[in-house]
Amino acid sequence: MMAAMAEDSFHLHNANPKTQKMKKKKEFPSIASFWSAPRRSSFSSPSSSSSSSSASLTNPERRSIVCSLNSALLRSSSAFPYFFLLSLEAGSLLRSLFLLSFFPLALLLSFFATLARVSDHFSLRFLIFVSTAGIRFSEIQGVSKAVLTKFFLDDLHRQTFKIITNATTTNTSDSSSRRMNKIYVVTSYPRVMVEYFLKEHVGVDDVFGTELQVNRHGVCTGLVRKPAGILTGKKKVEALQKVFANGDIPDVALGSGDSDHPFMCWSKVFIYLIFGLNDPLAGFNGRA
Repeated sequence: MMAAMAEDSFHLHNANPKTQKMKKKKEFPSIASFWSAPRRSSFSSPSSSSSSSSASLTNPERRSIVCSLNSALLRSSSAFPYFFLLSLEAGSLLRSLFLLSFFPLALLLSFFATLARVSDHFSLRFLIFVSTAGIRFSEIQGVSKAVLTKFFLDDLHRQTFKIITNATTTNTSDSSSRRMNKIYVVTSYPRVMVEYFLKEHVGVDDVFGTELQVNRHGVCTGLVRKPAGILTGKKKVEALQKVFANGDIPDVALGSGDSDHPFMCWSKVFIYLIFGLNDPLAGFNGRA
């Protein structure tokens, strides 16, 4: 009898519409709806944004979008496969085997250096030195175009690429108004390795990455150009400030790694990509 009463109370509790409403899963707005929303100086109510969305589709405004390569545009966050290919194609088999043998040690040293806060990205500096030291800069450009581009395309994250594609195309058939947004990509990889792939195959306008040090004979020394060094963290913001002058900031930022937080918080709207969900989460930092 007690079991029957408990079962009846359970059915009554589930039949309560208020309880079902409370249990309803929260739905996040779609990222695709953001591109159709007009730029505004403050947050508007859902009713006002929906009423103006149709007008924004016919007269879209130019936006600036910044995307991270390592943690957003590419699926793999490891840089080792690309530097291994670079050392093999532009260097020699012996160079690539040396890189393969000592990279675990470089990772271990980088871990302890990060704990001691005495160095930044020691493993990436090791990859750059072994892969580029003594190799002509023009040869690295050729390998990046002929070899690395194919592997970057295979590693391209389709979901992020779709967001950028939706941002760079409009609903109008006029080819002159097709490109409505400026797309910038920031990365800790050497710029020469990714620039051709990003500009020719992804369609970005400019790339900000680590600059290699080259001597007067056009040969890479294996070091990075100072004072920027490895482009990560706040250095990404410093690089972007060369484009966004007079107090202007990016409209949208896409990223998912810890080194992306400075430029994401610096932008008006940031989209924190959590892969595996149906749609990435959009965060607003109060500047939009």
